[in-house]
Amino acid sequence: MSEIIEVVAALIVREDRIFAAQRGPGRTHAGLWEFPGGKIERGEAPRDALSREIQEELHVRSYSREFISTRETRDADRTIRVHLYRTIVESTAFECTEHARLAWLTLEEARTLEWTQADAAFLEDIADVMASRRHAMLARPEALDDLPARAGGRHIFRALQRPWDAQRPHYSIGHKCRALVETQYDTSCLHIAESLQAPDGTTRIIYELQDGARVETIHMPRDVKTPRVTLCVSSQVGCAMNCAFCATATLGFRRNLTAAEIVQQVTVALDTYGPHETHQVNLVFMGMGEALMNVSHVTEAIEILSHPYGLNIPAVRMTLSTSGVLDGLDALKSLSCRPNLAVSINATTDDMRTRLMPITRKYGLGAIRAALESWPYRPHEKVLLEYVLLSGVNDSDEDARRLAAFALGLPHNINIIPYNATPRDAFCAPPAERVAAFIAILQEAGCFVTQRVARGVQVGGACGQLLAKRAGRI
Repeated sequence: MSEIIEVVAALIVREDRIFAAQRGPGRTHAGLWEFPGGKIERGEAPRDALSREIQEELHVRSYSREFISTRETRDADRTIRVHLYRTIVESTAFECTEHARLAWLTLEEARTLEWTQADAAFLEDIADVMASRRHAMLARPEALDDLPARAGGRHIFRALQRPWDAQRPHYSIGHKCRALVETQYDTSCLHIAESLQAPDGTTRIIYELQDGARVETIHMPRDVKTPRVTLCVSSQVGCAMNCAFCATATLGFRRNLTAAEIVQQVTVALDTYGPHETHQVNLVFMGMGEALMNVSHVTEAIEILSHPYGLNIPAVRMTLSTSGVLDGLDALKSLSCRPNLAVSINATTDDMRTRLMPITRKYGLGAIRAALESWPYRPHEKVLLEYVLLSGVNDSDEDARRLAAFALGLPHNINIIPYNATPRDAFCAPPAERVAAFIAILQEAGCFVTQRVARGVQVGGACGQLLAKRAGRI
């Protein structure tokens, strides 16, 4: 009967890379790659053995978090049984003691190397682990409490959600705690590929995502009574709604943004451009994409952004805009922090609205009106009815009267948006006197009306212009 040798190994992950070691000359399996670890001594628990081996090999304190799988190597005399555990460490700076090389590898790089037989068999298991890693920006304080760190979960959560605070001594979590977070969670971050500032102070931020896709966030400071910033965030890469007046529609739909990507649009923008006092922030989900076609990720992001130990942006300072995807409204209703609702109307007959917004074939104006009648409004809450004015298309006196009839009876604010130029140049904005006449009819009918001031037009950052490309291409 062959001898059975029990061995433990550590999967240590940081961002999109795994940690691996190459055996030095004169060692068993010299030149081959493996995951750090070693033999379990008699009477020793696997997790204790792994901590001991990593301390001896790498001079780092470690904690085994979860069992992944077991692989065996057999020959005539013995069976080596390797147990792989997901492991977090207090430092990602390792000393090279008994190994020829240490490296952080992507899975693609790892697959090109020569591994020990058992460790090579783990690579497909590791692919599943990497795909299921939770992002640190979505970890709640109670989950962060489980980290073997001196800092509590609330403290770590605040440091992650408010990176400007994490630079201050009182809120710093220290390098050991940060290493634990980095090897337990995905800590990848959005990269600002380009930012363009308009004369009115609006900044158009173009983010590059991990897969190379790009999305936009618009940072709009204003000084009305008290300084405040409105952040317009995206929910999708591209958009499937194909609204005739919107530049984003020319991109088509590419993918949904994750909740972490939505949250980071806010945290990176505030860290870079301010304000750091988040009671001065208004948040609008009016960027690229249809938010209610990505409702699970959007609602998770809202829960994180409103968390009292993080940014703590209240419901009354968030607004979610939809083209009228009524199936997603139930998910919003159940949120403890429910944003204000905005609906893009943009036409007063189903025929015209279908030409402008194909979604009308599924959700007509009558269905939208019925949904708004049953909406659970908070005291003093109004639904924002957005209306893009297109010269000679939807700006007649009859359109104004039909729009008033749609709005009256609802707690409403009709937001008039004169069209902003896009590559789809089939439309133009009405002259100022036509806009004023349209608004006057609504007001005379008893409607509450505001006109949206175009911000960031010069850099392609105004409503309907978002393309995640340079302004010169608008």
